[in-house]
Amino acid sequence: MIHTNNAAYKSCHPIHTYKKISMVVLLTGLLCVSFLIRIQGTPHIPEEQFTSNDGYFYYWQAELISEHGKLPARDMHRWLPVGRDLGQTLNLYPYVLAYTDKVLSRVFPSISLYHVVFYAPVICFCIGLGVLCLFLYYTYGFLFSSIVGVFLATFPGAMIRSVAGFGDRDSWCLLLGILTVTTYLISLQMSSVCLPGVARKKKRFYGHS
Repeated sequence: MIHTNNAAYKSCHPIHTYKKISMVVLLTGLLCVSFLIRIQGTPHIPEEQFTSNDGYFYYWQAELISEHGKLPARDMHRWLPVGRDLGQTLNLYPYVLAYTDKVLSRVFPSISLYHVVFYAPVICFCIGLGVLCLFLYYTYGFLFSSIVGVFLATFPGAMIRSVAGFGDRDSWCLLLGILTVTTYLISLQMSSVCLPGVARKKKRFYGHS
């Protein structure tokens, strides 16, 4: 009962509330800055154009899915004369693009499949960055989370492949990786809290190994 009261007191403490508000403000500002940095070059990109060759490829695949509901068994534009077997490739990204366009076009008719492919790298990167910052905040604290967030938002290597118009699936893969790792780490944290005896045994085992 004392532990519960202490936890409730801590959650309502002004300092704790201030840290939460600071994190919300920082995360919102960080995502806005990250988004604005990555779309500032859009006026210089011609309509229906991308800045990478793979952008056209995924746009074409998403068009096929929108028209026919699925991709053909073989891509006859590659590996002629037999074509590339698409059953051996990872095709989730064009399906996500196609069905995202179908959902958004019902609510916002002015949004086309091209716009979805055009802005997908930015959206995926910002979502992944937000999830990572929240996880780091609850695990390591405000300072560490803010440093990592600012670094990733402005790192040139991450910026080049997550700008609007790039069209490739690098940001999509980054988002999947962040979701996979953070989900796994959260499950480990929850299991260590629910089963402290198991956690201590694991710690002793790895300490002796």
